[in-house]
Amino acid sequence: MKAKYIAIIAALLIITAIIYKMFFGFAGMPSGMYGGNSGEAMPVSVVLVKKQQVNIIKEFSGRVEAYEKADIRPKVSGEITQILFKEGDHVKKDQPLFVIDTRPYQAALNSAYANSAAASSTLENARKEFNRAAELIKVQAISRKEFDEKSSMLKIAENNHKVAQAAITINRLNVEYANVKAPISGKIGRAEILKGNLVDPSAGQVMTTIVNDDKFYVDFEIDEQAYVNFTSNPANEDVSKIPVKILLAGQSDAKVEGVISSFDNQINPNSGTIRVRAVIENKNKKIISGLFAKVQIGNAVAEEKLVISDTYIMTDQDKRFVYVVGADNKVEYRTVTLGEKVNGSRIVLEGLKEGEMIVSKALQKVRPSVPVKPIISEDQQTQ
Repeated sequence: MKAKYIAIIAALLIITAIIYKMFFGFAGMPSGMYGGNSGEAMPVSVVLVKKQQVNIIKEFSGRVEAYEKADIRPKVSGEITQILFKEGDHVKKDQPLFVIDTRPYQAALNSAYANSAAASSTLENARKEFNRAAELIKVQAISRKEFDEKSSMLKIAENNHKVAQAAITINRLNVEYANVKAPISGKIGRAEILKGNLVDPSAGQVMTTIVNDDKFYVDFEIDEQAYVNFTSNPANEDVSKIPVKILLAGQSDAKVEGVISSFDNQINPNSGTIRVRAVIENKNKKIISGLFAKVQIGNAVAEEKLVISDTYIMTDQDKRFVYVVGADNKVEYRTVTLGEKVNGSRIVLEGLKEGEMIVSKALQKVRPSVPVKPIISEDQQTQ
């Protein structure tokens, strides 16, 4: 029985030794063992570190807002007699939308025209009387009192004529306001007040709403550091050239392109953010105000940076490192300082130089100071 236990223990020790050799045995083997033949270095796939033109993209959350919006409110009171549009129509600027009963306003306008005609006649008479009095006063045919009376009558007639002209203007505007027109072009909403109902400017009623759907704003906030990074870049001096891409709710790759419209004039001290506004074109007419949006913002011009694939980077506790193949074809452990992510790759801020070789495959099999045979990868991926 004892011999049986000894055999089992021996078998377990042999299996453990084999596993250990498979995973950890390379460091203790002669360098020739890496190539499979005595005296040969292990071949490893490497890539050359290169600089690439990259545009660092930041993502923020935002909301689609109307670029141009008009709430249609009545400017005169009365009954709505006609509605001249359908909900969802695209209307043009100055297109008729509603008709408020024009009869009282047209009657008032006609009355104003009549009053103006009477005032004109009175004014003409007053001028004649004044001119006659002016001639008579020269030869002292009338008294100064009579002349002053004629002069006063002329001034009164002139003022009455001005009042009559102003009444025409006011009543003409009222007739115009009774024919409610679109102040902007865009997509119109539903009629909030229906035919036969009364409207009154003092009630603040919204009759309908028009939104310009050719383009929209996207409002979002960025942190203080991102603002400093963007605005300190000379390429971003003209903010209208800073590109943005918008992903609407539920979309994964259908991006709408636009540009920055403006940065706000102050940082919010409570949140440490600043408001930013972008402008996007609504080419397919699918965008509407109020949609949630993810905003991807980059620089106006791409920059040259050292970039390597994430797959070449390993972790050692809180450090990030790569294996560099030096001039003597020996592996070197090299810590790196990483920057932003760019399309599945990372910008390298410190630790590598352009032209250096880094191990790209079989990273678990190489060890520092071990000689290797570097083979440049045919499908080099440094992005």
